[in-house]
Amino acid sequence: GLMEYFIFITNQCNLNCEYCSVVFGKDDRPNKPIYSPEELHHFINVEENKSNQGDVSLYFFGGEPTLYYDQIINFISYFAERKTNLNYNFILHTNGLLLNNIPEYIINNINLIMLSFNYDKIPKYNLHNSYFSQIIDGVNYVKSIRNVPTLARLTITEKTSLFTETMQILGFFDYVYWQIENRFEFNNYELFSMSYMYELKLLFDYWA
Repeated sequence: GLMEYFIFITNQCNLNCEYCSVVFGKDDRPNKPIYSPEELHHFINVEENKSNQGDVSLYFFGGEPTLYYDQIINFISYFAERKTNLNYNFILHTNGLLLNNIPEYIINNINLIMLSFNYDKIPKYNLHNSYFSQIIDGVNYVKSIRNVPTLARLTITEKTSLFTETMQILGFFDYVYWQIENRFEFNNYELFSMSYMYELKLLFDYWA
């Protein structure tokens, strides 16, 4: 199977999403990797040689990893320049707000861009120059240089609509993925559950 390694480039972020799971206990974690690309490369090769796997995915994660593009380049360049029996896939997990500044080196070496959307921050009108338009413009910039696959990642809460969210972003990305907010309890679980199942059927009917 495919092994995945998550590299926390930083715990800093340029958003403050209330449902974010990373914020819990982040003060107890280092703000940037405490290991070098060389140390990570050695660790992965030792681990993978135990199971003889051929494919490895490296996720650049956070916080918001695009705050430190130079660190991402350091890891990609080190791994790309060292040929082994492993096939490395580089995946950028980002909120997309800084994609307009992404270096071409990363665009030319990345295998997938996962974009986490905060639907609460998408305005209901006047989309120009908004949170939403910044992400779309960033993705278009990347695609203008190289057709990197993009996956929109949604968190569904009681305050959002699965159907509305998905339909609004469907035309801009190659794939859509969603998850339900992880929480101890819902304000009205029965209403949320009924709405979620109804909207799920709307989506399946639309795709069918």
